[in-house]
Amino acid sequence: MRFSIRPILFSATLAIAVSAATLAVAAPAAWESVDVTRHSDQSNSVILVAGELPQATPLPAEAEFDVPAGTELQWVGEILGGSPDADPELKYSKSTADGIDRYRVVLNTSRIAQIEVVVPEGQTFDGTAFTSTVDWTAVRDAAEVRLNIRVPQAATIARPVDGATLVAGDAGYSFFTKTFTDVKAGDRLALAAVYTLPAAAGADTSSQQGTTSGSVVAIVLVLAAAAAAAGITMGVRRKLAAKAGEVTRPADAGEQASDDAEYGEGPIGEGRDGEADDGPDLSENRGMSSSLKRNLSTGAIIVVLVIAAVAVGSRSTRPQAIGDTISQTFSAGEPCETAQIPVANAGDPEDTAKRLFAALGTMTGLNAATYNIKTQSIEVGYCESQTSEDAVRRVLQSTGLVAVGGSTVATPTP
Repeated sequence: MRFSIRPILFSATLAIAVSAATLAVAAPAAWESVDVTRHSDQSNSVILVAGELPQATPLPAEAEFDVPAGTELQWVGEILGGSPDADPELKYSKSTADGIDRYRVVLNTSRIAQIEVVVPEGQTFDGTAFTSTVDWTAVRDAAEVRLNIRVPQAATIARPVDGATLVAGDAGYSFFTKTFTDVKAGDRLALAAVYTLPAAAGADTSSQQGTTSGSVVAIVLVLAAAAAAAGITMGVRRKLAAKAGEVTRPADAGEQASDDAEYGEGPIGEGRDGEADDGPDLSENRGMSSSLKRNLSTGAIIVVLVIAAVAVGSRSTRPQAIGDTISQTFSAGEPCETAQIPVANAGDPEDTAKRLFAALGTMTGLNAATYNIKTQSIEVGYCESQTSEDAVRRVLQSTGLVAVGGSTVATPTP
C-alpha cells in the first residue's frame, strides 16, 4: 500500500504559515521605562525617546518606538553605556497610524535603545524668558515615563512646575525633569520649561557698560557746552562794559567843540532845537545788538553740535545696520579675542539680531558683536580676562538660534 504524503505536506505548510503569521503579529516587548527628552536646536528641536526593557526580557527582543508622524529620523540604535560612537545603529520597519510613526527594531546586545527625530517647532522667546515644551502620548502602558527639557546651565526656571526639578547634565547644560509613574496607554504627558538667563554674577552687564560709556560722553559734551556758553556770556559782558565806558566818559575840548558845532550850543546830547538827541546812543546800541546777535548765533551753533554729538554717542550703543551686517557696541575698546559662531536662518534679520544682542547683553566683558546676514554667523569680540568663548556660546545657544554642536572659531585679535 502506498501512502500519499500530500496531506502531510499540506498540514506542515499550513502550520508553518500560521506560525509565521503569529510571529508577524506578535506584540513587541513592553518598555519598563521611557525617557522623552527635548533638545532645542535653532528653529527646530530634536526629540530623543529612549526605552529600557525589563531585565528579565530575553535577547534578541523586538520593541517599538512611537514618535509624532512626519518627523525626520536622525538615528535609531542600541545604547551600550560607553562612548556614543560605539552604539550600534539598528535596522527598523516603519508604519504610520493615528498620527504616530512606529519604528520596530530588534535589540540584540542591550536592553536600552534610543530614537532621535527632528520636529519643526522650536523654543520661543518673548524678550524676557525662553519657553521650551515637550508633550508625549503613551501608546502602551509603561511603569515609568520621564520628560526632560535641556536648558543652559545658567538658566533660572521662571515658572516652577509641581514635581519637576532641575538637574545637572552634560557640560554647559542642565535638564528640567519630571517623572510620571504607572502610565497607561492613551495618557498625554506634558512639561514646559520657562526660564531666564541671568546676568554674570558680581559684574555689571555689558549693556550697562555701554550705557554708562555713552552717559560719560554726554556729560563731557554738556560740560563743554556749558563752558562755551559761559565764555560767550563773559565776552558779551565785557563788550557791554566797554561800550558803556565809551559813552559815559567826559569829552575833551576838541570833541566838545566839534559836538557844539554840529548840534548847537546846548549840552552834549541836546539838539539844535533843545530836544534830546539819541543819535550817538542809538549808534552804540546798534553796535551792541549786532555783537550780541553774533555771539548768540555762535552759541546756538555750539549747542546744536553738542546735541548732535550726544545723539551720535547714544546711537553707538544701539544696533547699526550696514550692508549685510548688523552690529552693536557693548563697551569701548578693542577686543582681545573674537569668536565666530554659526547662526540659523530664523527669518527676519533684524529680529534675529535683536534676539542675539539681547542675550549677549546679559554678559560682561564684551566689546561688540556683528551679525552677518549673508554668511549666517555672528562675530563676537570679548575680553578673555572677563569671559570666555564657551560662555558666549552658551548664552547664544539659549536663544535657540545657534546650532547645538555647531562649530565655533575663536581667533585672537591683534
